[in-house]
Amino acid sequence: MVIGWNRSKTPILTVNTVFDPATPYRAAQATTAQLGNARLLTVAGYGHTTLNNPSSCANTHESNYVVRGVLPTPHTVCQQDTPPFTQPVSDQSAPPS
Repeated sequence: MVIGWNRSKTPILTVNTVFDPATPYRAAQATTAQLGNARLLTVAGYGHTTLNNPSSCANTHESNYVVRGVLPTPHTVCQQDTPPFTQPVSDQSAPPS
């Protein structure tokens, strides 16, 4: 455990996707617990960060935290707006017609 992390008077919001290949969800849970005065917002989705894998639900909670200082209720789970790999990719390798 890191000494001194549990001193923040201001609650801290942590956000993590469940299937983040770079930051495992269990690491987000452990970090949030070590911070003490913190809350984990879970995004049930894939990818590293919610910036490239948007969730309007997570965006709302993040805005409420930054603007109003309001944390989401414990164990809040948001969904991603679009599942991964569902947006068509233009096929630039196809020969012209």
